[in-house]
Amino acid sequence: MKPQLELVPQEAESSIHAFRYEKECFGSPWHYHGELELTYIVNSSGMRYVGNNVQHFTPGDLVLLNGNLPHCWKNDLSYKGGAVSLCVQWKKDCLGKDWWEAKEFALVRRMLGKAEQGIKFTDPDCVKAVSMEMGELLHLSPLTKLIRFLSILERLSRCGSMELLSDVTRIKKENIKMEKRIIDILSHLEAHYHEKITLEQMAELTFMTKVSFCKFFKRKFNKSFVSYLNEYRVGKACQLLQKTDLKLLDIADQCGFNTQAFFHRQFLKVVGKPPNVYRKQFTTLL
Repeated sequence: MKPQLELVPQEAESSIHAFRYEKECFGSPWHYHGELELTYIVNSSGMRYVGNNVQHFTPGDLVLLNGNLPHCWKNDLSYKGGAVSLCVQWKKDCLGKDWWEAKEFALVRRMLGKAEQGIKFTDPDCVKAVSMEMGELLHLSPLTKLIRFLSILERLSRCGSMELLSDVTRIKKENIKMEKRIIDILSHLEAHYHEKITLEQMAELTFMTKVSFCKFFKRKFNKSFVSYLNEYRVGKACQLLQKTDLKLLDIADQCGFNTQAFFHRQFLKVVGKPPNVYRKQFTTLL
């Protein structure tokens, strides 16, 4: 997928850009930037796109991205709960050319290498501690902010539980440009995921033959359209399992799965556990 270039603001007295995002919903398009980025979701839910990975996100989502890795967070069209996140962005050379090569940064350097695929941190204690430190960054003096920022990276590098998100690493700038057909594809999925979607429909939407569309999608996302669609629908099902008491059969139907058996197979494949177990564990956490 070929996203838009986003220009990250540079703070006059600080090497890092730390801010709090607070709006009715997440409005940023599918985009990339040269800066690395750490994002914590304070309040919101929807779908997170990182490279060729698509997952449902909820409050507490903490993700680290290396530079030039396409990404965006999207709310449902009907979402009205507000969107609040904490974000830190910084250039790779913010400390100078050779700083990151020092022995003291060995663990951090290794972690930033993995972040070329995107990292979701899943250790609850680590996520909680880092989220509090990110909030404090907004009120610190430039030097104290930088010191605290390095402390955050050190803590994350020792986090005991993390998940690599994308099979596709960052994209070279010279190969990136907007592609209207990609936007059309994602917009169509968002509006019609609960309906039957065929390859013929998608080919017609993008003015391609069915074979050409399949090759195009596989080349951009490193997975088939059918696999991507099923993952997207499972993400929607996760939202309903968390927020509603709907029966599994109704959830399967609302998310576009034609049979409950197929829904169970796909959910187990994507999430790693059956939907009823997922709901029970999530309810227990609440």
